[in-house]
Amino acid sequence: MHLRLPGLRRVLDSITILPVVIPPVVLIIGVLQITRRPRRCRRARTLSLEYVILSMPFAYRSIDAGLRALDLKTMTEASSSLGAGWAATLWRVILPNLTTRCCRRPC
Repeated sequence: MHLRLPGLRRVLDSITILPVVIPPVVLIIGVLQITRRPRRCRRARTLSLEYVILSMPFAYRSIDAGLRALDLKTMTEASSSLGAGWAATLWRVILPNLTTRCCRRPC
Protein backbone atom coordinates (compact mmCIF):
# COMPACT_ATOMS: atom_id res chain seq x y z
CA MET A 1 0.00 0.00 0.00
CA HIS A 2 2.68 2.48 0.96
CA LEU A 3 4.92 1.61 -1.96
CA ARG A 4 2.65 0.72 -4.84
CA LEU A 5 -0.59 2.66 -4.25
CA PRO A 6 0.09 5.67 -2.00
CA GLY A 7 -2.88 7.53 -3.48
CA LEU A 8 -5.31 5.04 -1.92
CA ARG A 9 -4.10 5.80 1.59
CA ARG A 10 -6.90 8.31 2.20
CA VAL A 11 -9.52 5.83 1.00
CA LEU A 12 -8.14 3.10 3.25
CA ASP A 13 -8.02 5.50 6.23
CA SER A 14 -11.66 6.41 5.62
CA ILE A 15 -12.73 2.78 5.38
CA THR A 16 -10.88 1.78 8.55
CA ILE A 17 -12.42 4.61 10.58
CA LEU A 18 -16.00 3.59 9.68
CA PRO A 19 -16.35 0.89 12.38
CA VAL A 20 -15.45 3.52 14.97
CA VAL A 21 -17.82 6.20 13.66
CA ILE A 22 -20.93 4.32 12.54
CA PRO A 23 -22.04 2.66 15.84
CA PRO A 24 -22.34 5.93 17.83
CA VAL A 25 -24.18 7.64 14.99
CA VAL A 26 -26.66 4.76 14.68
CA LEU A 27 -27.03 4.67 18.46
CA ILE A 28 -27.71 8.40 18.66
CA ILE A 29 -30.36 8.14 15.93
CA GLY A 30 -32.11 5.43 17.94
CA VAL A 31 -31.88 7.45 21.16
CA LEU A 32 -33.20 10.57 19.44
CA GLN A 33 -36.18 8.64 18.07
CA ILE A 34 -37.02 7.50 21.57
CA THR A 35 -36.54 10.86 23.29
CA ARG A 36 -38.03 13.04 20.53
CA ARG A 37 -35.85 16.08 21.31
CA PRO A 38 -34.91 17.79 18.05
CA ARG A 39 -32.53 20.48 19.37
CA ARG A 40 -29.02 20.38 17.93
CA CYS A 41 -27.35 21.15 21.24
CA ARG A 42 -28.94 18.14 22.85
CA ARG A 43 -27.91 16.00 19.91
CA ALA A 44 -24.28 16.99 20.38
CA ARG A 45 -24.45 16.29 24.12
CA THR A 46 -26.15 12.96 23.56
CA LEU A 47 -23.62 11.99 20.88
CA SER A 48 -20.73 12.79 23.20
CA LEU A 49 -22.40 10.75 25.95
CA GLU A 50 -22.78 7.84 23.54
CA TYR A 51 -19.07 8.03 22.65
CA VAL A 52 -18.20 7.92 26.34
CA ILE A 53 -20.43 4.89 26.83
CA LEU A 54 -18.95 3.11 23.81
CA SER A 55 -15.35 3.81 24.85
CA MET A 56 -15.87 2.75 28.46
CA PRO A 57 -15.10 -0.98 27.94
CA PHE A 58 -11.79 -0.15 26.25
CA ALA A 59 -10.77 2.26 28.99
CA TYR A 60 -11.83 -0.17 31.71
CA ARG A 61 -9.84 -3.04 30.23
CA SER A 62 -6.65 -1.01 29.89
CA ILE A 63 -6.93 0.40 33.43
CA ASP A 64 -7.73 -3.05 34.79
CA ALA A 65 -4.69 -4.55 33.07
CA GLY A 66 -2.49 -1.83 34.54
CA LEU A 67 -3.89 -2.33 38.04
CA ARG A 68 -3.42 -6.11 37.83
CA ALA A 69 0.24 -5.57 36.97
CA LEU A 70 0.80 -3.61 40.19
CA ASP A 71 1.09 -4.96 43.71
CA LEU A 72 -1.70 -2.74 45.01
CA LYS A 73 -2.01 -4.32 48.42
CA THR A 74 1.62 -3.68 49.31
CA MET A 75 1.61 -0.15 47.91
CA THR A 76 -1.55 0.89 49.72
CA GLU A 77 -0.37 -0.65 52.99
CA ALA A 78 2.98 1.13 52.65
CA SER A 79 1.38 4.49 51.93
CA SER A 80 -1.12 4.14 54.77
CA SER A 81 1.68 3.18 57.16
CA LEU A 82 3.41 6.41 56.16
CA GLY A 83 0.24 8.36 57.01
CA ALA A 84 -1.31 8.89 53.58
CA GLY A 85 -5.07 8.80 53.13
CA TRP A 86 -6.94 7.24 50.22
CA ALA A 87 -6.81 10.38 48.07
CA ALA A 88 -3.06 10.80 48.59
CA THR A 89 -2.49 7.11 47.90
CA LEU A 90 -4.43 7.34 44.68
CA TRP A 91 -2.79 10.55 43.41
CA ARG A 92 0.77 10.01 44.66
CA VAL A 93 1.24 6.24 44.51
CA ILE A 94 -1.21 4.42 42.24
CA LEU A 95 -1.72 6.87 39.35
CA PRO A 96 2.00 7.58 38.82
CA ASN A 97 2.58 3.83 38.58
CA LEU A 98 -0.15 3.50 35.92
CA THR A 99 1.32 6.14 33.61
CA THR A 100 3.83 5.18 30.97
CA ARG A 101 7.18 6.87 30.86
CA CYS A 102 9.13 7.49 27.71
CA CYS A 103 12.68 6.27 27.81
CA ARG A 104 15.00 9.11 26.78
CA ARG A 105 18.37 7.47 26.63
CA PRO A 106 20.85 8.71 24.05
CA CYS A 107 21.28 6.32 21.16
